[in-house]
Amino acid sequence: MFFSTSTLILLSYATLSLGSIISRTSELCPGARIVKTEKVGEAEFKTFECADTSFSSSEATTTRIPDVNPNSTFATRQFQNCAGGAADRECQCAILCNLDFCARGVGGSAGPPLQSDCEALSNELSGPGSFFVPGNRGVQASFKTCQAVWFNRAASELEYCFQNFASSISAQYTNCAVIKKGGQGGCEADNGLWFMEFLPTGNTILAP
Repeated sequence: MFFSTSTLILLSYATLSLGSIISRTSELCPGARIVKTEKVGEAEFKTFECADTSFSSSEATTTRIPDVNPNSTFATRQFQNCAGGAADRECQCAILCNLDFCARGVGGSAGPPLQSDCEALSNELSGPGSFFVPGNRGVQASFKTCQAVWFNRAASELEYCFQNFASSISAQYTNCAVIKKGGQGGCEADNGLWFMEFLPTGNTILAP
């Protein structure tokens, strides 16, 4: 099939115009909807929700939150790193993520993302500070072929540290892609309230 120059221009314009619709029909999870898009260095950092609540705990709420600053730089990077310490129940930075899972890629590439892209993503996220994720929501960080998600299965907001997220991406890539020759994988928190996963851009979350 061949297209004229004018047709290609119109198709390109239509693709750009439908950007918000595309973000709402992502295959990241069933019924995925991007509710916030920001930047951490060169990495995209998005908050998303899934229509399918099977990722979350049974008590998690499903109330939608509005779109906020769809193309802003990351302005909410926190520096208290769970200042409340052990008394801060929403802080998850000290919770271990030991329950590993790994498989072939789902919904797109069967193989893993490029190791160099995952290393670059980990480097972009490394550093001080933390982020907050509402109940039954997730964050998606991506750089070229590599993306990583951190999903809050609890009913209430949780806080997690950037450095921990970055370290988990590197560790899980080595464990799953390098050692086990898998396409995507991650780990579930020891308390069951959240999980993280690396996967190729365009693939669907496995979820433990």
